[in-house]
Amino acid sequence: MARLILPARILLCVVLALITLEGLARLDDHVREGAPWFGPFDTSLLFSRDEFGAALRPNSHFSRWKINGSGYRGPEPRTGTIRIICLGSSETFGIAEDENREYPRQLEDQLNQRFGTRSIEVINLGVPGGLFHELPARIPQIVARYHPDLVTIYPSPAQYILLGILAQQAMFNRSQASTPPPKSTLRSRIQGTLYRWVKRWMPAETFAAWRYLRGLRFGLDSLRITGKIDGLAARVFPPGVVAQWRDWSADLEVRRQGWPLMDRLPEETFDLFRHDLTGIVESLEERKIPVVLATHAVRFGESVAPDERNELVEWRSIYPPLKEGGFLDMNRRFDQVIDEVAHDEGAKVVDGARAVPPGPRYFSDFVHFTNQGAEKMASLFAEALAPLVEESLRNRPEPGRSPENAKNPARGLSPAN
Repeated sequence: MARLILPARILLCVVLALITLEGLARLDDHVREGAPWFGPFDTSLLFSRDEFGAALRPNSHFSRWKINGSGYRGPEPRTGTIRIICLGSSETFGIAEDENREYPRQLEDQLNQRFGTRSIEVINLGVPGGLFHELPARIPQIVARYHPDLVTIYPSPAQYILLGILAQQAMFNRSQASTPPPKSTLRSRIQGTLYRWVKRWMPAETFAAWRYLRGLRFGLDSLRITGKIDGLAARVFPPGVVAQWRDWSADLEVRRQGWPLMDRLPEETFDLFRHDLTGIVESLEERKIPVVLATHAVRFGESVAPDERNELVEWRSIYPPLKEGGFLDMNRRFDQVIDEVAHDEGAKVVDGARAVPPGPRYFSDFVHFTNQGAEKMASLFAEALAPLVEESLRNRPEPGRSPENAKNPARGLSPAN
């Protein structure tokens, strides 16, 4: 019994320390941002799922991000407008910009100023972390609900790193379904020996607590204090130390998931993206809705400067299977696919990759815009959309005239459902 006292005291101190720190973190969130004391307080509050995949939750909010009653960021839809839909992920949603400075909001302002009207409406359907792969199936729902006159598409290609791997793993698993399990390795035998040794020499109560905490990963993923510690560490430690830590964490995740570690993405990954993008464009064009595509802009130029390596490592920490050196090559190859699809489908394309200058003035991190970067992206889209908007304005029904007599009766003239 005496030998249990020290481990029990240590465990109690750890638990009490975690409870104290977590309580202080929740108090800080409650005072500064009005967060609830219990339950999650992170970006998961913004999301729900529907039959197509991830979606934004109507009337939700987290931090400074607010989702309206229709399930997107921005003002509620209006009637009798020229309606433009912006499709994309976090770059379109707006992560780092000030309120109403994300590029869809600035695009609306620029077009209305250009034509001296307030009848042009831009709806931001960007979903942070939303899978572009889910969009082809969602297009009919978007068209039926919002009746867009025009659509812009700003793809976020890096998510296809994991999509490609998951697709390959699914094919491999199907082919290996009848294969007997692999034989034990030297590593697995060593781990088993260590596990049995710990179980033998550690008191039974302490071993049971250790297994429980190990299984929960100490519950750290659900503690609010972990996010604050991560943010503090990024500010306190030298960038080189933070980069090394992120590199190590990414490599550990690759090993834990059993993913391949790649210098360069295989061609099959780009084929998957091409298939999805083509499906979206064709679905919209079948409905007589003009589309404007954009190549993907990043913070880096032709190469990564030494003082920007931390941003590249941060990008890789989200998509661990691809080595740092493969990201610029990946972006160039995805942009080439975007150009080819635009050419094949007769869609307009703006070259965001070249037109938005690299560097911290236009990018808050590896891909997300600052206010100035969003303004630049909005200007590119506005220039490409201007002739199409002008045509839509000419074809709008005159006051008192029935929409059925207009050239485009279904689009831009109906409220969202």
